[in-house]
Amino acid sequence: MAHRFDVPRYGAALKEHIAFLGFFARLNDAYHRNLATKAQRKGQAWMNALHEVAPELYEQIVGTKADCFYDDLLIPAFKDEIYKEENHHANP
Repeated sequence: MAHRFDVPRYGAALKEHIAFLGFFARLNDAYHRNLATKAQRKGQAWMNALHEVAPELYEQIVGTKADCFYDDLLIPAFKDEIYKEENHHANP
């Protein structure tokens, strides 16, 4: 028997996840554009991409332990914060 996907139960979460994937695709595109055209370090490129794509989220992250602009070693914390935000929006 084929598995039946319960759209009413999972539909909203699925829409949120798809929206996040679109957001992350735009963020990733901006990141790679920054690396290719602006000769930035990876942390700078991620933070500048976030500022371009989601300035309100950038403002939440700048100056925190997830701000990787000056320290590339903070990129994992930066990505964790991005994913945490996605989970917050999907499961408020």
